[in-house]
Amino acid sequence: MFETYNDWFYFIHIDPVQRYIHAFGMFLGSYFFIMLFLEWNSMSVAYYLLGVFFFYVLGIISHLIYDKGTAKSDPKYFIPTLIPVIKFNLFTVFGMYDSSLRDFCEKYPFTIKAYDLVEIKAFCLIPFLLGKVRNK
Repeated sequence: MFETYNDWFYFIHIDPVQRYIHAFGMFLGSYFFIMLFLEWNSMSVAYYLLGVFFFYVLGIISHLIYDKGTAKSDPKYFIPTLIPVIKFNLFTVFGMYDSSLRDFCEKYPFTIKAYDLVEIKAFCLIPFLLGKVRNK
C-alpha cells in the first residue's frame, strides 16, 4: 500500500487536530528538555518527565483519542521517525503542510477518500471552521 514506512507514518498523521496536538507537545516538551539542560537542579527529574510526557506521551494520547490507538507506530521506529515528525509538526505550525499534503495525495490518491479530504480555499477557512460554508 505505501512504498516506505515514513509514507505510512505520514498517512497516520493527516488529521489536522492530531497534528496540532503533536506540535503543541513537541514545543512544550522541547521547552522542558531545554530547562533540564539549563537548570540542572532538584527540578531536573520533573523537567525530564514533563519533557517526555509532552514530547512523546501526548502524541500517544492523541492517537488513542483519534484512532483508538490502531495507527500508533512501533516504538522501534522512534528514532527513524523523529525527524519526519518534527518536520510535519513544523510544517503544520508554520503553514507549509498543505503543499506537502498535496504532493502526498498525488502519490497516494486513495488517501483523499480515506480521510474525506476537502480542499478549503484560504479565504473560506474561518467560515468553514465556524460551520457556515460547505465546500464540495
